[in-house]
Amino acid sequence: MAGIAFVWIVVPEAFWHPLLPAERDRAARWMLRNNDAAPSDDNWLFFRVLVNLALARPGPARPDPAWPGLVARGGRGGAGANQPLAPRR
Repeated sequence: MAGIAFVWIVVPEAFWHPLLPAERDRAARWMLRNNDAAPSDDNWLFFRVLVNLALARPGPARPDPAWPGLVARGGRGGAGANQPLAPRR
């Protein structure tokens, strides 16, 4: 999903604009499934933000309304969400 989101952001004229409206809607609904699961504290946080950024820009679908907060919080929700991620050891 992250790769698709990336090309939708970087070159929408090649990968988003050529899609028919029904194709765009179907693709966006598929990508929104990314918001159904809680991401773990690793690169999946970035993937979720990337997918929602892509959907916020060109698509008719509505991204997860919490995605701007995910960026501000390092992608975490819940208890301790406003604290920075601990460095990996």
